[in-house]
Amino acid sequence: FPYFPAKHIKGIIRDKFEYYLGTQEETKQIFGHEDDKDSKGKAYDTKVRFSLLNLSKVYSTNLSEISDKEILKSFLFGDRHGIRVDRETRTTIENSLFSYQYANPSLEFSSSIELKDLNKEQVKNLIATLHNIDSIGGQKSRGLGKVEVFVEGFEKKDLTKALEKVFKEINNK
Repeated sequence: FPYFPAKHIKGIIRDKFEYYLGTQEETKQIFGHEDDKDSKGKAYDTKVRFSLLNLSKVYSTNLSEISDKEILKSFLFGDRHGIRVDRETRTTIENSLFSYQYANPSLEFSSSIELKDLNKEQVKNLIATLHNIDSIGGQKSRGLGKVEVFVEGFEKKDLTKALEKVFKEINNK
């Protein structure tokens, strides 16, 4: 079954987080980086852990309900073909036919994120970043890779209100 590795998802979110906030230091504090050190020479420790992004539903159908793997595969993937073009001559390159598979639309993937020692503003920025992810994978110029991210319990319009509720629940424990 298709899935996205946690490291790949973390990289996408890290890049978007830094792009929207424009600060490498805050990004390193939250996402960590083994090669970078803070001003005291200590390696940044990650405050965010991601699980694999696993396929959970196909056209709103639970995967466990589909027993025939070939039927499932036809729902999951499509094939496209293309040719390479020489940019200078604007002609096709000989023997350049290629094909690739892509995940069909209407697939639902799910994952979880574990947060450690983040303040309200950092959590708010992270969730806002998640809501702004619009693509994953390659072939974006061909119209592939478009995604819509939903964060359970957080709607885009009520982000601040939802955060207050979560932090209130945490403080009451």
